[in-house]
Amino acid sequence: MSPLLEPGGGGTVFAGSGRCVENSGRMCSQNGDCDAGEFCSGGACQREHGSCASDADCPPATTCVADLTLQTAADGDADELPDVIDNCPTVANITQEDGDGDGRGDACDAETCGNGLREAAEACDEADAAACPGACTDDCTCPCEDLVTGAKVTIRRTKGMLRARLRVPLGAYSNEAVAVRLEDEDGVIATRNVGALAPVGRSGKAWKFRSKAAGLQSIRLTKGPRSNPGLFKATVDARAWLDATSANGTAADTTFTLTIGGRCFATQLSADPR
Repeated sequence: MSPLLEPGGGGTVFAGSGRCVENSGRMCSQNGDCDAGEFCSGGACQREHGSCASDADCPPATTCVADLTLQTAADGDADELPDVIDNCPTVANITQEDGDGDGRGDACDAETCGNGLREAAEACDEADAAACPGACTDDCTCPCEDLVTGAKVTIRRTKGMLRARLRVPLGAYSNEAVAVRLEDEDGVIATRNVGALAPVGRSGKAWKFRSKAAGLQSIRLTKGPRSNPGLFKATVDARAWLDATSANGTAADTTFTLTIGGRCFATQLSADPR
């Protein structure tokens, strides 16, 4: 040890059972195919947002990926905030400003929803809404126009539960990012992007996302019968995912949206929230 040498890291070590990972939905074959601050993994561009023990520890639209992580109290951008708690560890931002509340500091956020500028993967942003003039949602997406009939979607406000069963004319599934959103006339109630689904077995007929943590716990896609293989069955289950005070609309004004790659499928609730 020497008082004249630059320290190589902090003396405090933080241990976590995973990493918060955001899937941008953009396909890639190498890191160079992705935006600055992203890396290519599993054929998709991803961004890391610190360590976690469960999905509850991660910012919105990120998933806690099981992977033992050790973080020291190093300060990579020299802003006097340890990297493990810095919402932007690569760019100095001592005030930790996060205008859209997504857990990523504005200084290194590729997209800041709500700033009136369409950035990165945003479809629209307030006044900058060329893709859907006057209809941009609170999470900077356009309303889904591909409506699904015959679906069954129910929620229980007291337990924050959601259960959705629907059939969607997807055609085919090939490692696209999957996201779900629940919203009513007041805005977005809950939303989550889980990235690409993992294949179930080797049949090439089913894919799933599964988590034991509170929140979105299961998404499963199953290819349709031989007579109509392009009509996929989709199931979604969540627990302790909804805020009871936010999920206060009726079935008629509450919409569930399933997004798969560049396509979306929307439907209203089957019954008023309980």
